[in-house]
Amino acid sequence: ATLTIPFTKKLKGQFGLNFNRTNYSFTDKFNKGEANKSAERAFDPIFAPNINLMYQFTNDHSAYVNFSRGFNYPSIEETLTPEGVINPDLGPEKGYNYEIGSENYFFSRKLHFKMNAYLLDIDDLLVADRVGDDEYVGRNAGNTEHKGIELQLSYFHSINNIGYISPYINAELTQHKFIDFVDGEDNFSGNQLTGVPKRKV
Repeated sequence: ATLTIPFTKKLKGQFGLNFNRTNYSFTDKFNKGEANKSAERAFDPIFAPNINLMYQFTNDHSAYVNFSRGFNYPSIEETLTPEGVINPDLGPEKGYNYEIGSENYFFSRKLHFKMNAYLLDIDDLLVADRVGDDEYVGRNAGNTEHKGIELQLSYFHSINNIGYISPYINAELTQHKFIDFVDGEDNFSGNQLTGVPKRKV
């Protein structure tokens, strides 16, 4: 459900609420008897609110702030162990996102500049844990923090009404790290999140 309220001609608010309940039903059609691995899995329901405020300074300049909660359920494949049994301990990852940004046009809207900064706190991040040769199990990896700034710049130029050129550049500066991630005797808390570049252009 989403509700949009124009407080003034320049200030607009959008308020949303998402309710989700997910169940998995896994049927093993090939194994019978004791080897049968059919299973059911019901996740706890999740409420995810979303609040967005946008201010339109002029037709060419606007800014917004956003707060939202999100979630991501593991796929059926991620819930299965190498033996084909559903892992009852694996749950969805959940997070809170805080974001602020602006969108601006210059030179009769030919030059477009967009910028946003975000902070995303995730609990129970889903990762693949290697347990053998080409064998992985899904697991929840504690708490992570994702911080970043995204920049987009583009220019539109018409060529004698027969075509146009539109060069653009995008950049992303990030700092993603594990806040709380302990694996047995190994403590990865404070380490950079794997597989995420700090700079991307």
